[in-house]
Amino acid sequence: MATIMGLSVVVLNYGIGCFMEKWEIMERVKSSILVIISLGVAIVVYFTLLLYIGYDKEELKRIPILSRIFRKLT
Repeated sequence: MATIMGLSVVVLNYGIGCFMEKWEIMERVKSSILVIISLGVAIVVYFTLLLYIGYDKEELKRIPILSRIFRKLT
């Protein structure tokens, strides 16, 4: 799952980076935009793959927010 998530982020960064080359803003702003978009896409890809491939309760318990929810439910 991590490989697919990483590849999707790399491809996205390359595509958006090429598109953003034409923008005349500071490199720090461009990098910040790329990081925010990459994090969002990585989260969506991870949870989509988690649902598609299947998940184990133990794997879900390792995600900090979900582990708190599991503790409250049990």
